[in-house]
Amino acid sequence: MASLPAPVEGLVVRYEYLWAREHDAGRVSSKDRPACVMVVSSMQAGTGARRVYLAPITHSEPAPGTPALALPADEKRRLGLDDLPSWLILSEVNVDIWPEGLANAQGAENGVYGRLSHPLYRQAAERLAAEVRAGTVRRIPRP
Repeated sequence: MASLPAPVEGLVVRYEYLWAREHDAGRVSSKDRPACVMVVSSMQAGTGARRVYLAPITHSEPAPGTPALALPADEKRRLGLDDLPSWLILSEVNVDIWPEGLANAQGAENGVYGRLSHPLYRQAAERLAAEVRAGTVRRIPRP
């Protein structure tokens, strides 16, 4: 994989997202998913590596009560994603070290699609923060 940009909040990437249900079933890897968005990054103490928290983007409509944000068609088009309805799921995140787990994406340079618009990212971040405060976000550690 060619060099990647530094991880920044709102970056949409091709990623091997491991769903909580897969993790609970004992899986440690997964196939690459259409796209994920990095919602938080921080330095990992003593290593200089970047710890990232990635929320999945899925075509599957979330179950009632699942915290999620529908992605507008114009946002998906700008990022080069397909035209099918998609949701950013805010009930779980993968915790990984950048750029581990990134996958080559068709149509995405270096596995990167681009960034969510600032208003959409802010809305997602505020909703995710509320879920974190409520203690409802599953954090799935990745090796």
